[in-house]
Amino acid sequence: MRICAAFMLFLSFLTATGVQGEEAKNPRLRIGVALSGGGARGFAHIGVLQWFEEHRIPVDYVAGTSMGGLVGGMYAMGMSPEQLRELTTHIDWTDLFRPVPAYDWLSYRRKQDRREYPNHLELGLRGGLKVPPGLNSGHSIGILLDRLTLPYSQVSNFDDLPIPFRCLATDMVEAKQIVLDHGPLAVALQATMAIPGVFAPVEVDGKILVSDGGLLKNIPTDVAEQMGADVVIAVDIGTPLAKREALDSLGGILGQTIGVMMEESTRQSLDPRLHPNLKIVISPELKKFTTFDFTAVKEITDLGYQGAEAKASELLQYALTEQEWQRHLEERRSRMRKTVPIPEFVQVTGVAADAEKTIRGRLQENAGTPIDTSLLVADLDQIWGEGRYAGLSYGLTEQEGKSGLLVHVRDKKYAPPILNLGLELNNTETDIFDFNLRARVTMMDVFSHGSEWRVDGSLGSRILAGTEYYKLLGTTHFFVAPYALYERTKLGLFFREEQVAQYQINDKQLGADIGYTFEPTSEVRFGYAIGHLDASRTIGVALLPEVSGKTSVLRTQWILDTVDSPVVATHGARASLVARWIFDSPTLEGSLTDSSFAQIHGRLTQFLPVGKKNTLVFTGEVGHSFSDNIAPFEDFTLGGLFHVSGLGRDELRGDNLLYGGITYLRKIAQMPPLLGEKVSAGIWYEIGSVYNDEDEKDAVQSISAGVIAETFLGPIFIGGSYGEGGHTNFYFAIGRFF
Repeated sequence: MRICAAFMLFLSFLTATGVQGEEAKNPRLRIGVALSGGGARGFAHIGVLQWFEEHRIPVDYVAGTSMGGLVGGMYAMGMSPEQLRELTTHIDWTDLFRPVPAYDWLSYRRKQDRREYPNHLELGLRGGLKVPPGLNSGHSIGILLDRLTLPYSQVSNFDDLPIPFRCLATDMVEAKQIVLDHGPLAVALQATMAIPGVFAPVEVDGKILVSDGGLLKNIPTDVAEQMGADVVIAVDIGTPLAKREALDSLGGILGQTIGVMMEESTRQSLDPRLHPNLKIVISPELKKFTTFDFTAVKEITDLGYQGAEAKASELLQYALTEQEWQRHLEERRSRMRKTVPIPEFVQVTGVAADAEKTIRGRLQENAGTPIDTSLLVADLDQIWGEGRYAGLSYGLTEQEGKSGLLVHVRDKKYAPPILNLGLELNNTETDIFDFNLRARVTMMDVFSHGSEWRVDGSLGSRILAGTEYYKLLGTTHFFVAPYALYERTKLGLFFREEQVAQYQINDKQLGADIGYTFEPTSEVRFGYAIGHLDASRTIGVALLPEVSGKTSVLRTQWILDTVDSPVVATHGARASLVARWIFDSPTLEGSLTDSSFAQIHGRLTQFLPVGKKNTLVFTGEVGHSFSDNIAPFEDFTLGGLFHVSGLGRDELRGDNLLYGGITYLRKIAQMPPLLGEKVSAGIWYEIGSVYNDEDEKDAVQSISAGVIAETFLGPIFIGGSYGEGGHTNFYFAIGRFF
């Protein structure tokens, strides 16, 4: 038996040696794949690679552009097609392409800005008026790539990946194609994904790079050849040119223009006379799917699989035997990196010394423990949400034999100062028409790191000029905030649902607050302000009085904001509680009103998700004056959109206020990335009362319905209300109206 076993072992050795010798004499052809760009259509590459793996087609080199570069880079790192399918299915593409930080990532100050200016417009005033280099800074997609490539963040040569890899970008200064074959892998992938105008360019080795797909070359056939591929398989998922009948609109012409620009490059990339190693071209039939169909991962991936199946007879000639395939997989797995060293220090680059020290201190907890990417990303998103930087990225570094966490901060080259712009247009059947152009300039790190100087202005129905200096006290969350304000507004007075007068209110204030911010959800302020108020009649009978006089008020204010959107939230709460002691307020000559009294006002709105698309909203509000004869123009009011919408704006007035509402909202559409967010339809019931005496608590009710679209330029609302007595209002609003 021992002799027999030894003989069998000897035969196995000879067989293995013979196979290896045969392979050495007749090495197999090396196969490279060239994966084209095409946005969401690039999910088809996953299906193609899945077919390759199921049929034992080896891939020795990968070259890709744009989405082809992203899929190819992940595959080159060792991710299987199944893992790629899982990854792309669960990515929140809406968040990834969001032009601005998600609302719940913002610091409290930036939440204030977003509520005042609920749009995606941000300009810069550094060295003159400037626009950002892209609609999207690339922070979110960069952070995703950092996480996916973290084990390979110290691989400087892409030949050292499990599968040698290249991706393409365009040098915007030199106007030439750049083949990225070294450096941080995440940065290279972000560069090949940086669609001009959509994502901000990426700086690599001093070059300003954008995605190459729609500019110089969409299918990197030549790059795969240059890597050493004997056989090149190209996967073309570009959008075909439109037919003649589709060229009757501006959109059709613009789309066709881009297609024409790419067509000649595609023809050259797929010309076998120019590329003798190009043996197979796979062009999946992707039907109606477009560049932005990021929710159709499964459908597009399946079509890619079918596209490879259609070329089965040509592809199978390169298939390996099962034994060869297993050796191929084993070799690939041996080059994979699955562990990440524990960082012993944190290094921050890209910012000045004081900011570097602050950021490093906030991230220091990541040293000495395994990197928890979810916690690290949450910290980086929060720093990004402070509005000071274009984005952050992370990876690994090494100093004196020690591994460390490297965080790079990208400055906004166009800001600060930051300029926010807003347009407000409100039109109702009550003949109230408001039009305002608004602006806010925010200067950061004024006199000290973390401080801000804010200047506000408005022209139109509301004239506003205001400024506030916000200074943090040391490294705490305590702050001081002196401010000055001039505001001119209109005030309507009603009698039995009819407007009998309109006043122009001129309010001047000078004040200061001290407070504490519970980042990023809450703020408490305590302050005192003095000023002067004039109320002059512009419409109404001459017998109605005009009011003018000194104002002074002591105020305590608490605000909570845990919602996920400044417009239509799906979860969280928004609450405010304000207590005021009014020392001076203009009174009517000869009246019995008090010029000194106290008031308290509170409001709570709770958003509760019901399934994926539905939200219930409950709102309660109360206001109370600790006086029976308060000064005019200090009344609580009721009426207007989302405040018993069946009434005219501020139609009812009184010393005290009670209000309640319940709303049902349903998401009915998702706007294309970069153009906006969701479209929601809603119906709501409201009931409220303003009164001077307890026995005057007559409640008024209304029911309303409408649609809200959260667009890139700001929210748009269309709806109507029906109130008691058959009173109706039609509302059309653009901009801030909550």
